[in-house]
Amino acid sequence: MTATAQPAASTSPYLSGIWEPVQQEMDSVDLEVTGTLPAHLDGRYLRNGPNPAAEVDPATYHLFSGDAMVHGLSLREGKAQWYRNRWVRTPSVSKALGETRPAAISANAGMGVIGPNTNVLSHAGRTLALVEGGIANYELTEDLDTIGTCDFDGTLPGGYTAHPHTDPDTGEMHAVSYSFARGSTVQYSVIDVHGRARRTVDIQVHGAPMMHDFTLTEKYVVFYDLPVTLDMSMISQSVPVPRLLRKPAQIVMNSLIGKVKIPGPIAAKASQYSGKSPSIPYSWNPKYPARIGVMPREGDEASRRAPVRWFEIDPCYVFHPLNGYSEMRDGAEVIVIDLVRYDSMFSQDVLGPSDAKGQLDRWTIDLAKGTVHMERKDDRHLEFPRINETFTGKKHRYGYLPDVENFFGSGEAAGQASSNTTTRPDLPSRAAWTPQSCWGRCHSCRIRHVPPRTTVCSSGSPSTAGPMRGSCCCSMRPVWISWPPSICRSEFRQASTATGLRAEIVIGTGDTSGTGLSVNRRGNSSAAVTLVAWRSRRPSAPYSGRSVFQVPPG
Repeated sequence: MTATAQPAASTSPYLSGIWEPVQQEMDSVDLEVTGTLPAHLDGRYLRNGPNPAAEVDPATYHLFSGDAMVHGLSLREGKAQWYRNRWVRTPSVSKALGETRPAAISANAGMGVIGPNTNVLSHAGRTLALVEGGIANYELTEDLDTIGTCDFDGTLPGGYTAHPHTDPDTGEMHAVSYSFARGSTVQYSVIDVHGRARRTVDIQVHGAPMMHDFTLTEKYVVFYDLPVTLDMSMISQSVPVPRLLRKPAQIVMNSLIGKVKIPGPIAAKASQYSGKSPSIPYSWNPKYPARIGVMPREGDEASRRAPVRWFEIDPCYVFHPLNGYSEMRDGAEVIVIDLVRYDSMFSQDVLGPSDAKGQLDRWTIDLAKGTVHMERKDDRHLEFPRINETFTGKKHRYGYLPDVENFFGSGEAAGQASSNTTTRPDLPSRAAWTPQSCWGRCHSCRIRHVPPRTTVCSSGSPSTAGPMRGSCCCSMRPVWISWPPSICRSEFRQASTATGLRAEIVIGTGDTSGTGLSVNRRGNSSAAVTLVAWRSRRPSAPYSGRSVFQVPPG
């Protein structure tokens, strides 16, 4: 059964253009394939992102809020079996769609202020739609229908994170979770291969920071205690109290939030007061000291705790690290982390990151000297860093980051990337990182790279696949990108043009990985997969190494 939401007029940059919500669920089966899909390429490509099902207030709508919609494509035995998209049936979505709420809703799973709209992954045989901030996560079926909330069989109440990291050697999933209900702590957890929490550790922090991600190495966990914190003034505006009592109420909440733990039922009740458009009540806090913490992954088993060593740094913010690892240098142990650093976040625009610029840094933590050395690696506006995840926590050579110069803006430029969208840096050996232009397709299309056989397309940009007819593929406007499915929020929109939605599979080898695609490899193939969909007004001619399937419009 599919559902349709009622569209609403919008003046928000995060509800129009590339961010415009999809209004309808759809199913397409036996998709037409031009070219050949490898017979061994079996799996699902999934993406998740915010997509309001009900009317929202454009003036308060946050880029990170909105109901969750998961899109999926199933590939099997050389065929594109189906495409479908589904809202995750939280109580608010079910109400907006006029449906019965899912039966399996646990009050212990977390708050319900927004949907699990940030990541989608598989672990221990479950498909999970994830979000952060103490909000409930959900389990989905193979066909993307909603089963209900997920608290890992009751072993991890109170919400999870949008960005867990899986140890490639053990298969265990590590996470750092934050929530205003946790007081001045965040929680480190390890989910075993059976899908249950085997270890949890409460980590003391200064207050109530937005700890969006963390870094996992083979030996350590690295925490980012940075000055984007819960803003009680944003919450008090939504709490239904008389105007004269709002300031006293804010003072009382300031004395509690981020200092003491809030019981689950009270936190759940407070989360209901979010108005028509639940926002994300976090902003830049210049008074909050910035620091990073290093903790051994396994502490004293008797206490289930491990010491955290904190390193003071200059004020900044980090959404996403690329990867980290530890090594010995001149007899001393250091931790090396590549990440995207912002000078500030949510300081002017509290509804999204449009006023900040993320740049690629390498931080080296000297455990003997107690210092953190920061080195700028790329001055362009980059985000969504990824590596081959078999190197998670290990020394890596390559990273993949799209250029997002115009991605978070508004108007026609919103969601577009510059002509050199993706940087594939050789991390240990280059001081200045050079982009490998237009591997596989032009960078505006945001495809992860395959080894190039460089030719030149009509715009003068290098391309790999022989001459293209018409203009360069940079003229295509991406509507579904592949970095990473956990955070890419450009919407996979239902086609209304005659060409419908087209998608492309690029097969490569080496240290690339299939972001967001569950692949069951057979034989000795080392194929790495990237999937991207786009809406093209001027489609190029097919070329070698490309398989295209068509989603019919309507």
